Amino acid sequence: MWKGINLLKSSRMINFPFKVRSIGSTQMEFAHDPMRVFRTDHVEFCIRISSKEKFAHDQINGIRYRTRFPHLIVKMPFAQHCYQMKEPRNAVDFSYTLENMENLRKLGLLPESPFTEFAMTPNLDLMLRQLPELMEHSQEYSIVDRIDLLCFHILEELFFIRKMSKTNEDPVEKKIRQIASFFQLHFMDEISMDEIAKRNGMSRCTFFRQWNRYFEDTPAQYLLKLKLQSAANTLLHSNSKVSCIAAALKFRNPAYFCEIFKKHFGATPLQYRHRKQ
Repeated sequence: MWKGINLLKSSRMINFPFKVRSIGSTQMEFAHDPMRVFRTDHVEFCIRISSKEKFAHDQINGIRYRTRFPHLIVKMPFAQHCYQMKEPRNAVDFSYTLENMENLRKLGLLPESPFTEFAMTPNLDLMLRQLPELMEHSQEYSIVDRIDLLCFHILEELFFIRKMSKTNEDPVEKKIRQIASFFQLHFMDEISMDEIAKRNGMSRCTFFRQWNRYFEDTPAQYLLKLKLQSAANTLLHSNSKVSCIAAALKFRNPAYFCEIFKKHFGATPLQYRHRKQ
């Protein structure tokens, strides 16, 4: 059964530029054999999540399409869209005005093809489940704003999925970037490069060689720069002593910390604090 809501006249609390025009949800809509024909004066994004059918059959401006589930269909304004459904399906859809369509195109969020097959991710699956739930409360406090933001995030996630499917990310590169992400969160901890390499199925030598393919800095330099940037932020936003900042960042010698800091920023920690303030 399809449920839909027009949100054009709904009041918002946030002046978010990408306001959703309408939103709909189909949960196990009954099948029908005759071709249905539609034309719209807006752009509609329909995410067809699942069906007992292996393929969806559509016709847009006379061109036939056969697309696996799950997939995204973009229904462009004034295009003639016909489709046939022999089995029930689950889907969500949302639309934007013509003005927002052009802005989405500039951001790269409007696919070139009307149909895009994709592999469902946990993040996208969660968002697609949230959308029908928000529809049930559309006139309640802040809900329309949340719908605007969620729909935009869905388009972002679909964009990232499309890009990832085209780049065929190297599994080694993925591991190295996961390690870099770990460093971003744990640079204040004692980190063993041998342990990092072993945990990721590499020898220390292989880890350093692969790391250098994707980063100009060595792992140690990468961590040092993270520590120094953290120190600079702490100097500007607290009254902590330089010795305390050095100790928190695992610099055993405050003098060495000051030397490295000056080499990186061109000023001692105290000079940096006074100049920026």
